[in-house]
Amino acid sequence: DGSTLPWRTFPGLFARGGLDVMTRFLLQVLPKPSARARVLDFCCGSGAIGAALRLRCGDMLRLCLLDADAVALEAATRNLPSAKCVLSDCWDALPRKPRFDMIVSNPPVHNGIQSCFRVLTALLKGAARRLRRDGTLWLPCPCFIPGG
Repeated sequence: DGSTLPWRTFPGLFARGGLDVMTRFLLQVLPKPSARARVLDFCCGSGAIGAALRLRCGDMLRLCLLDADAVALEAATRNLPSAKCVLSDCWDALPRKPRFDMIVSNPPVHNGIQSCFRVLTALLKGAARRLRRDGTLWLPCPCFIPGG
């Protein structure tokens, strides 16, 4: 919605801690969760997606931020201090309960300049077990991602 917040980032974070084109696209199409929804930002980086949802929904949104990068998670913790933060390589350290109403992610699909779909594959394989029955998974899918 064009709102800006004071933002903490650190050198080396994806998109310099800002919004890349795929995250911008995701935020344009992402529906507003209910005010008390339980939302997981998987591979949260500095917390941009979670912050956008918090702006839309307010402080009652139950937000969980997950990232494998401790530096990214430190930035996310500073940017969204009321969110639950989990340092985890994919699903490894995230408790199985509670389940989420929505999982949002712009997962990494590169390792340097090489395509790497390990995190995306883990997200897709594990999301159904972490969502509530009527929960939804939202992520952008660039055209170079293989289907099937």
